[in-house]
Amino acid sequence: MRDRGMLKWAPFDSVVSTKSVIHKLAVEKQKTTMPTLSEEQIENIAKTICNAYQLGETIQIKYYKNGYFYLKEGKINYINYQDQSIMLNNNHIYLSQIFKINN
Repeated sequence: MRDRGMLKWAPFDSVVSTKSVIHKLAVEKQKTTMPTLSEEQIENIAKTICNAYQLGETIQIKYYKNGYFYLKEGKINYINYQDQSIMLNNNHIYLSQIFKINN
């Protein structure tokens, strides 16, 4: 009688590789879109950032990045007007990603 060796396990290899594909699809499905902001909301966010930076206040920022929402709290270390970003506790956040600020 002839032994098939690893040939009999070949179909199970495809099951293992599909597991990673299914996981990637589930992660992509959880992603959301960035909420749209009005001009007034954008101006209020910019004013709040400038005031918090000048006064050295701790703020809470909710921002959007790569399909997910994040929440950071701390003091603004630096405002970069050239690329429109801020440094919040060594986290580089673009102003276009921010959608809510709490003092």
